[in-house]
Amino acid sequence: MLASAGIAGLAIGFGAQTLVHDFINGFFILLEDEYDIGDTIRIAGVRGTVEGMSLRRTLLRDDDGTLHTVPNSQITVVSNATRDWSQVTLRVTVAYSEPSDKIISLLQQVGDEVRHDSAFAHDIVSDIQVPGIDRVGNGEAEYLILVKTRPNEQYGVSRELRRRIKEVFQKNNIPAGAPGRVYVMDQGTGTKAS
Repeated sequence: MLASAGIAGLAIGFGAQTLVHDFINGFFILLEDEYDIGDTIRIAGVRGTVEGMSLRRTLLRDDDGTLHTVPNSQITVVSNATRDWSQVTLRVTVAYSEPSDKIISLLQQVGDEVRHDSAFAHDIVSDIQVPGIDRVGNGEAEYLILVKTRPNEQYGVSRELRRRIKEVFQKNNIPAGAPGRVYVMDQGTGTKAS
């Protein structure tokens, strides 16, 4: 009986220690305003939208709808994707033979149109940048486009940019970067859109 009581006391002690660590971390998370309800964050290997938070735990809802409960003691690094602004990094690949000045000019034209379109002007926080060629190889040239947006607005802006780039390339007979395709790649997710 004494051994059982000792083991139970030890278990309660470890549990209390974890609980105290949860509360201390939770206190500093709230004090330092590391994230808020509605922010998209990555903590303890989980990425999602914050649905609830307390001194003891944080609730995250991921993209497929799963709700994760993360004890605050497990949080050592917070990556907040919705603090201040987000960035779209698009890579546009076209045939190597196309004149660079022409491609850059068309991409800047598309960027300016989206930037000044009333449907997207509020979502974009600075001028769209087209720094130029980012990579050359395999008969292709890859051009970079950078867009700063309000938090969580980068998805709609990037879809509209892709749509307009496709249209302007078709209108100007820009050949594909590889046989039968022109694609725009989003660096953050690694997805391709034809």
